[in-house]
Amino acid sequence: MKAAQVHAVLAGGVSDPRRLAEWAAEPQALQALGVDPASLDLRALRGFAGLALEVRHNGLRDALPHSFRLMQVAGIEIELFADYALALARTGTRLASTDAGRAQALIEFVRDWHEPGVEVHAMLWDLLRHEQALLELDRPVEAEAWTSAPPMPGAVLRVRGAMRLHEMQHDPAAIVMALRQRQPDLQAVAPAPRALCYWRPPGETGVRVVELDAFGFAALQAAQARCRVCELSLAMGRSARVPAAVRALLLHLQQAGLLDFERAP
Repeated sequence: MKAAQVHAVLAGGVSDPRRLAEWAAEPQALQALGVDPASLDLRALRGFAGLALEVRHNGLRDALPHSFRLMQVAGIEIELFADYALALARTGTRLASTDAGRAQALIEFVRDWHEPGVEVHAMLWDLLRHEQALLELDRPVEAEAWTSAPPMPGAVLRVRGAMRLHEMQHDPAAIVMALRQRQPDLQAVAPAPRALCYWRPPGETGVRVVELDAFGFAALQAAQARCRVCELSLAMGRSARVPAAVRALLLHLQQAGLLDFERAP
């Protein structure tokens, strides 16, 4: 077995993680290449492929700092990027040319990769969406012009400004606080399910994070979809005539500035 032959196999495996997966499943494939399977640490090679892909995402560390810190503290960054490298190789997907595109692709991968029952996975999924929402809303929002109306059945719900809605298993602020410690204790971050609205009001310079109840979350989802008030009422098992209690809750959200109602055409 020549050193050059081994080096060629190593380079081929790192550049194409599919080969590493095939060799792990069928060691005899390595023998066919003239390499003794016992001479290679396929797990270490898989980790090296993940590290190489992680390095190519270094541009995201400023945009998603706490997410990368969590990966490092939890010791899952190599595992995650090794799985991501294999997924990219299997689908033939090339990395986006921009950091924004790479961030979106990474988040989409983690959405399917993470196991909600594994605490650090759930924390990472929450934190990635938290930081992405703050990043996406980091630009001014101009007010839209429409004829405001009371929450009558035919009125259309409209979001004021720009917002992202996320249901979290943890409080992202608690995760960030833990990660800022010299020796982060992730086990101290207890699950705390909540529905959050990341909101950039028109003309404001910052992003507000508003915790919502079930009705508020459903109402803002309906506003993003530009549903009518009667459609929201029906979806919640109420009358299309919209009971007074529903109108009162909608008025509260309107007074808070989160949404408005457009007069039906």
